[in-house]
Amino acid sequence: MISLREYSQGRTSQGHQARPSWCYGTPGQARAQQLAGLALGDQERMRVAERALAGCVLDQQVTGLLTDASLCHGWAGVVQALWRAASDALNPQLLQTALREADGAWKTTSPARARQPQAGSSKEHPVSSSPRTNCPARAANCPAGTPACC
Repeated sequence: MISLREYSQGRTSQGHQARPSWCYGTPGQARAQQLAGLALGDQERMRVAERALAGCVLDQQVTGLLTDASLCHGWAGVVQALWRAASDALNPQLLQTALREADGAWKTTSPARARQPQAGSSKEHPVSSSPRTNCPARAANCPAGTPACC
């Protein structure tokens, strides 16, 4: 959020990075811009949005602000935004790379990691860029293995 004064001045005075939540942070804003670009046929808008989303997720300082696997303010929302954006992307490889990075990062930075199955467990469900596989308890239209779905 920016104040009216910041808007009028054309610059912000905020000194800290906001959590990358899909509901109000870069992942959600970037996905919204990507969809707007798709609807308007504006490929430059899509490219900028895709770079912003990937850059957000690949920045460990930013993702270090995520503290859980929840959908709204945690890794699940970030993964959902990435997975869905990758399916519409002009450059899906960029977002798939970010998706793989997010998969590894949420498992090592989130307190929820303590509840995650150990490697090799029959209940382990890694995030995948291929939809609807390896997730026995998934919801409809839910990417395979995402924390929000399994």
